[in-house]
Amino acid sequence: MSICCLLAACQSSPEIVPMGPNTYTVTYGGGIGSPSHVSVGPARAKVMKAANQFCNERGFVMLPLAIRERPGAIGSHTAEVSLDFRAVPPGDAEIRRPNMESVAPVQRIHITQ
Repeated sequence: MSICCLLAACQSSPEIVPMGPNTYTVTYGGGIGSPSHVSVGPARAKVMKAANQFCNERGFVMLPLAIRERPGAIGSHTAEVSLDFRAVPPGDAEIRRPNMESVAPVQRIHITQ
């Protein structure tokens, strides 16, 4: 029982850290024995939820900028996910869905001599 409490104490809530104007980062690594000890899935969900909650509480929308994931390795390190995001007001132009452009197909040129 005390081992479970000790393992649970290793896990903490992700901390939101300012990086610049309305730009933040949040990192979470699963503690030993947690579902995210090796898999990045639970850690990814935790940082996304923390960022969304942070923005919602302030009346903003969370706009993900970059995500970095490191899967855990047994005997070495636990899984870790870092999310950089921007807190933007609802209706901000940055929230729009990006326009995807089609890329021209690759042309292969064979040179024979």
